[in-house]
Amino acid sequence: MKSTGLRLSIIALLLSLVPSCFAMGTQPPTTPVYESQVLTRAEIDECYSTPGQSFVPGPNCGIGQRPKANQSYLWGLAKSGDNLWIGTGSNMLCVMYAYAAYNQGMTEKEATQNDMWACEYSAGRYIEEQLGIPAPALFNDFRPPKIYTYNLGTKTLTDQTGQITNPLAVGLLKSTFGLRSAAAFGNVVFLGGPLALGKGINLCAFNATTGAFIGARNLAAYQNVRRWLVYNGALYAAVANEAGGGRVLRWTGSDTAPFAFEEVGAMDAGAVEIAAHNGRLYVGTWPDRNADNPPPAGLWMSPAVPAGGLTAANLNSWQKVWNVGNYEPDPVIRGLYGMGAMASYGGYLYWGTMHSPAAAFGALVKRYNISSLGIAPAFFNGWRAAAIFRAADPGATAKVELLYGDANLPVFVSPALGGIWTYRPNNMSGAAGKYGTSGFGNLYNNYTWTMAVYKDQLYVGTMDNSYLWLDWDNLFFGWLEDQYFSIPPLWTPDEEEYGADLWRFPSASQAAVRMTRNGYDNYFNYGFRTILADDATGLYLGTANPANIARDTDGTLLGGWELIRLIQR
Repeated sequence: MKSTGLRLSIIALLLSLVPSCFAMGTQPPTTPVYESQVLTRAEIDECYSTPGQSFVPGPNCGIGQRPKANQSYLWGLAKSGDNLWIGTGSNMLCVMYAYAAYNQGMTEKEATQNDMWACEYSAGRYIEEQLGIPAPALFNDFRPPKIYTYNLGTKTLTDQTGQITNPLAVGLLKSTFGLRSAAAFGNVVFLGGPLALGKGINLCAFNATTGAFIGARNLAAYQNVRRWLVYNGALYAAVANEAGGGRVLRWTGSDTAPFAFEEVGAMDAGAVEIAAHNGRLYVGTWPDRNADNPPPAGLWMSPAVPAGGLTAANLNSWQKVWNVGNYEPDPVIRGLYGMGAMASYGGYLYWGTMHSPAAAFGALVKRYNISSLGIAPAFFNGWRAAAIFRAADPGATAKVELLYGDANLPVFVSPALGGIWTYRPNNMSGAAGKYGTSGFGNLYNNYTWTMAVYKDQLYVGTMDNSYLWLDWDNLFFGWLEDQYFSIPPLWTPDEEEYGADLWRFPSASQAAVRMTRNGYDNYFNYGFRTILADDATGLYLGTANPANIARDTDGTLLGGWELIRLIQR
């Protein structure tokens, strides 16, 4: 690493320019009522030694080779009978840094390795030797996603990917960024995700009864599929549109011809979350980051769902009933918000927000040409943690409650005169969070990733990116360091806070209680990416864990996704 002494001195000098309340909030006590059990985890699929080596498959690694788990996210999760269907994504941290470099026009990036992960980038040989499809060398950490079933009765994990032998379907799977969503409906299981470099989403379909592969298809009109919803005997999916905006799709296919959908809802931005509440569907959106002035992320409401479900006649009858500008006062930062997970609970629709770490910092620097002494204040004041809202009737914005959020937020003002940071009340008239500050009191909880109702209680899973920024023994900043310089933390790292949080609302009249603060005893689980509630068998959590070579003190590999079940005592 570069010397940190000079940078720490520089940052100390800049502290007077940064509002002083950027710090960890007080955490409510943990009240565990469930025992956690790791049902299964990512396989050791590679034996790694140094960047640029030929791919050596795992799990049996020799001297000088390090066990590696490339499948980092349990992205899609669905249940059919006794089987949990799993779709994965690989080396997501490395791949996202590769995308950032690619979008800057870079063709090469130096390999990076620490005690947690190895990213080979353009030094790698996987694409040339194993993938067999054209792709920039920057993406050598990419591996095709995997499809598994975990049987709850036999407690066995089965790799279903090998069923896909049709050359067209194999090609689609190889080009899929990751299987970031899954749904089981009737006798069909879908797993889908966006094309890695190109247009469309790729869907795989399996027979839920026999487990047999049915087929795969690219839907070229769409660019993302994150959530599915079964409501009143119909299957819906929230997607982003290649042409801009978002859509809600309703499945109109069959067991033998599964890839038929009709558009039943249109939004002004990519649709990413979907939930049912009080006889209507609600969709959360993300802004189009490539647009010059995208509409802010927000909440869309369908008309009342008729007995037969929504149809194409309802396409343009949805309403945008709330947007992040109703809370965030800074005009640049609000454009970087995304909508997080949503759930109907206790007579309310709950929803959260999503914040890509340091994305607002990059946007502020670009928008206002900030440099030198202004960089550190832009970094810290542009940072946001996830906020949680609810409303009994989301169509009436005056009745929206802020459950976890901040009464005052940093805003950049007078940019023509060089700009200063000042605190302004949020756009809810400065309302304080009913139960606490944003991120459940932890500014590193940047993403409300999942919500589910289980046995009449609401569970919320977060992404907590703290160890990416605070673990100085393993720290690297990727694209941030390439463009500016590493900005060290202004507080002492607290390893007990590393790892994803799971929170539980015991009722609609109580604050949330924290179930875990460290990814259930593996802080490399920095997010609970997916959650599935089944009152009969348990609450299932799929983790996001990019630490592909991280090991415990006894040598046990801690990297890669985990499937966790919570069992009530």
